[in-house]
Amino acid sequence: MSGGWLPIPGDCSGDLRYSVIILNEVPAGRYEVSATKIDGYSDNSLDIDGKPGETHPVALGPKLPSCEGVTGLIDEGPLAAGMQIYRVAIGSHQSLPAPEQLSIARGENPGWTIENATGYQVDLYLRGPVERHYQIRKGDSINVDLPPGGYRIAAKLSNESVLPFYAVRELGGGTRWKSHLYIGNP
Repeated sequence: MSGGWLPIPGDCSGDLRYSVIILNEVPAGRYEVSATKIDGYSDNSLDIDGKPGETHPVALGPKLPSCEGVTGLIDEGPLAAGMQIYRVAIGSHQSLPAPEQLSIARGENPGWTIENATGYQVDLYLRGPVERHYQIRKGDSINVDLPPGGYRIAAKLSNESVLPFYAVRELGGGTRWKSHLYIGNP
């Protein structure tokens, strides 16, 4: 078993680091992998089914850069969005309302148009054919092109008293999603 800190370049505040543990050629069996508070990382643990000859990268407790006030794509490196989606999915969350499904116009790509009317910053995480993290400032909108396919989606608001949102959605090849995110009455 090997592990260590892997530097990943980030757009917002220099290098983003997260713990990666790789199980190399372990005997078949169940292993518990854990990390404790190191360099500001959260406690975290998970179980892995180890099989001979397999390598298992496992990201534990990423400390995300501060990108407050940015609207757009946040580059955090591999696995970061998936980790956030996993945390939302296994914790208390609410269902992300279904987007409006629109047929794409000639020359338009499949994707998602999102308007943030929540009154808070929204961190939107997608994992599917691509893995992405978008931040949307309150009152801003984004238009993103996405490859068709199945997506696991999580959305967290900067107001932590609002439960995060989670959904699994299928984006069709001739479809564009449109969402108006709000809290309470629109």
